[in-house]
Amino acid sequence: MRLRSLAPLALVLGGCHLVGGPSYFVESTPLETGAGGGAGGAASTNVTGTTSTTSASTADSSSSGGGAPVSSCELAPCEKGDLRCKKPVCLSADECGYESLESGTTCNELLGLRCDGKGSCVECLIDQDCEDAKLPFCSELGLCVECVSDEPCKNKSDALVCGGFACVTAPCNNQVKDQGETDVDCGGTCNPCGPGKGCAKFSDCVSGVCDQGLCGCNGSAQCEPGFYCELGEKACKPQKGGGSGCKAPDECLSGKCSTNWSCWFEPCCG
Repeated sequence: MRLRSLAPLALVLGGCHLVGGPSYFVESTPLETGAGGGAGGAASTNVTGTTSTTSASTADSSSSGGGAPVSSCELAPCEKGDLRCKKPVCLSADECGYESLESGTTCNELLGLRCDGKGSCVECLIDQDCEDAKLPFCSELGLCVECVSDEPCKNKSDALVCGGFACVTAPCNNQVKDQGETDVDCGGTCNPCGPGKGCAKFSDCVSGVCDQGLCGCNGSAQCEPGFYCELGEKACKPQKGGGSGCKAPDECLSGKCSTNWSCWFEPCCG
């Protein structure tokens, strides 16, 4: 980039702009003039910049050995923070930015860290960079972790999933009432609950019956072994022994309710 002294006039040409102070014409690329007086296109850059307030003192109009003046800018705004994997550069006379160092550049020799080519100093770029057998995978954050998917966790146990780059017990299977569940490992975001378990709405229950915060039942098949569904209360009750009053066979331990509405004893004859 070169500066060319002009009269203090406001000029705008393709690929050029004026900077404050004494009038200097900043060219992104050298102008190529021919018979038609056309100008060449401006060079592009893939770095982002920070605009800074500058004065004439920030533009070095001196030259060594009689060469063309060299454009400079105020780099101070871009000389803050972690610069291990990026360097401040001038984008124009009043704007600075960063240029990322090449991917793989060492940024901490003691810890074996390297640049990711995006301006960050990271632990790994690929899985092969992770030497700890317990943390064999390179995450998108450039950290060696236990997992980046459920597969390695499932290889250890079907109850494990990958959460936060670590193998953890899957929600709905950890014997804890987690957020989003209406009872331990059921309801809400988990599978519906059986009778007697907590609920907030009908879909939290296998039976579709949620009464006063508890799942009800609409059939004995929904109850645990040794219990039957009391349809009047929509609740599971312990099955009854021989001689107890009954209305249906599933109310009895023997599975049989006699014609006089009492449970048969076990064992019993036909």
